Amino acid sequence: MEIEMELQQRIEEEGFEIAFNPPGDGSCFYQAAAFQLEFKSEILHDLIFDYLESHQFDVSYFTNV
Repeated sequence: MEIEMELQQRIEEEGFEIAFNPPGDGSCFYQAAAFQLEFKSEILHDLIFDYLESHQFDVSYFTNV
């Protein structure tokens, strides 16, 4: 908790503010990105997964398999 308070103080000292702090429930990336893009997080999640499914590539190059 102390680290969060220190971070909040540093943010305020620099003139910024936290507009949205998503819950750490495993989908926080989608919720934060959706907030910035003014999307619903479920829609953004589906769009990203649909794109990834339709643009698959061979990952063996990266995994040395």
